[in-house]
Amino acid sequence: MLVRMADGTTHFLDYREKAPAAATRNMYLDASGNVIEGASEIGYKSIGVPGSVAGLVHAEQKWGKLSLKQVMAPAIKLAQDGYALTWGEAADFHDPHLAQFPESRRVFQRGGDYYKPGEIFRQPDLARTLQRIADNPDDFYHGALARELAAAMQKGGGLITVEDLAHYEAKEREPVRGTYRGYEVISAPPPSSGASTTWTSP
Repeated sequence: MLVRMADGTTHFLDYREKAPAAATRNMYLDASGNVIEGASEIGYKSIGVPGSVAGLVHAEQKWGKLSLKQVMAPAIKLAQDGYALTWGEAADFHDPHLAQFPESRRVFQRGGDYYKPGEIFRQPDLARTLQRIADNPDDFYHGALARELAAAMQKGGGLITVEDLAHYEAKEREPVRGTYRGYEVISAPPPSSGASTTWTSP
């Protein structure tokens, strides 16, 4: 998150996912050293230690004007009450990768009874999880929620442990700066792999 305050001060908050401690450099390669297609993108072993909760909570507590519960209330309500799916959203739920895993098949595909455009899509499990985070965000990395998350990861063959979650932290970094035609350009520093900027000659 790149932040510029009204007084011109800037901050960069790094809350990217991190590789679990058990990750290895060859974990997405086959016995011959070739890349296993999709292995780093699909499935439990492709999941990094999540940083969004730590980062967004940090940002709210440091720069926000509302409480965490106030900020999260609309998302919790939306997950609980649901919304009408567009044609494109309903079509996206037919993704064959979602059918590979029991939970994503249950949540997004109703076990094969696919959602139709206009139907209301609700996520009560997500609403409960968000409410738990709003009530106690530390629970996500150090409490019961962390233990449940780690257990689900290991059940699915993932690598994330309670120790990985407990050691995660968002970090404030100095933004990178440059100039272009008299303008100051402020952007994300490493290890961000965010937006790239390309200049073209007129």
